Amino acid sequence: MIRRPLSLLLLSLAVATPAAAEEDWTSGKTLAVGGAGRAMPLDTSGMVLNPGAIISPLPAYASEVGYQRFDATRSDVLHTSVLDCKTSLLAMGVSQTFEWQRPPFVPSEDLSWFDAEGVDDLEDKRRIDRFVWAMAYGFAQRRFNIGASLRVYHVKDPLRGDTSPVSLDVGLSWWVSPNVAIGVVGGNLVPTKLEEEPTTLAGGFGVMT
Repeated sequence: MIRRPLSLLLLSLAVATPAAAEEDWTSGKTLAVGGAGRAMPLDTSGMVLNPGAIISPLPAYASEVGYQRFDATRSDVLHTSVLDCKTSLLAMGVSQTFEWQRPPFVPSEDLSWFDAEGVDDLEDKRRIDRFVWAMAYGFAQRRFNIGASLRVYHVKDPLRGDTSPVSLDVGLSWWVSPNVAIGVVGGNLVPTKLEEEPTTLAGGFGVMT
């Protein structure tokens, strides 16, 4: 019988402005189970949700190529990632996301420092690249796992200027039984000064059924 994760609880707290936060790319499978993706590895999405959850008592290789559309920011997102959590107790993976944003934009309202008279056709176009290198180590037969991920951003924004901040996620997952896992993660612990990428604290709870 194939065991599938069932999300029972999702707890999320944004330390920065939560309204400005934007979720990282996650697969359709992970979106379907909500907070379970922060507790147990469903696919490569764990690298951006909780690096501590990329390793588990169920070792595997994984790879993803995907596309998503975010209507709120009129964003197109391309994603690719690979993950090895089988070869040894040290799991490692890399993830690369390319995002093109064209959010709704009124120069006179959105840029208080900009003289927008006569330039109402000005567009807000942004390109955000996110590179993630994640690793985790499994203790107690992979039932208590600690991980970290390095995040490197490259933002091309003609209106506000380009920037390339670097940040760090740290997380853990604890399999309290063969079927139940709990995860906790601190995201962007090094402030990026990007509206879309605030510092966050989040947790998840998953059950294999």
